[in-house]
Amino acid sequence: METIKVKILSKCDDCEGQAYLPSAKGTDSRGVDYQRHAPCTTCKGFGQTEK
Repeated sequence: METIKVKILSKCDDCEGQAYLPSAKGTDSRGVDYQRHAPCTTCKGFGQTEK
């Protein structure tokens, strides 16, 4: 019988499962400010990590 390995995932502690974190503020061509986001460095934008 063949066994299957399954990775058990849990919510990333650094980004709390959000996957992307605020990185910098920017201004668009109309002068409106907006928030830029970058992928979490721990989970690489996935939102989950292995247990």
